[in-house]
Amino acid sequence: MNHYTMKDRLEIGDVGIQFITPWLERKPETVAVTNVENDKRYRKLDIDLIWMYLMNNETKIVTIEVKTDSYSTTGNYFFETVSNQGKDTPGCFLYSEADFWFYFFKDTRELNIIPLQRARQWFLENDKKYDFREIELKTDVGVDGYKTKGKLVSKKLLSEQVLGIKTIILPDYFQIAG
Repeated sequence: MNHYTMKDRLEIGDVGIQFITPWLERKPETVAVTNVENDKRYRKLDIDLIWMYLMNNETKIVTIEVKTDSYSTTGNYFFETVSNQGKDTPGCFLYSEADFWFYFFKDTRELNIIPLQRARQWFLENDKKYDFREIELKTDVGVDGYKTKGKLVSKKLLSEQVLGIKTIILPDYFQIAG
């Protein structure tokens, strides 16, 4: 079981937002990108970003949940199914109301844009069939900390089974600016 501190988890998560936000802002069709991580209304829905853009002279709004991962070489996504075992709360993959899950591997800057509802539906229908490996993560916070559970899902399998997944390597805007 991997151990993390809350600080570790927050810092890892921030990296994804720090790369994805400027990438979205630089897209020519972008009207606005709003970070709603600290807004209680959106936190309940597990939504991190709102992206407003123009398509065919129409304004579109997309909600995004960002998941940042530091294990790019495994060939898997981690689908959080239980966010806190002690409280038996569902994981973000199961309850997020975002339109898209932006799954970002920080060491390779690989962004996987996943239509969340389609991926969730496929996962729920196929979890038993593929018998995905379950793992636990422990986060040290307070006296006891808490355990998170999730399933490892093959990136290759998911992209073959779920329509609309895109993979992009993001530029390192921090290097460009420096």
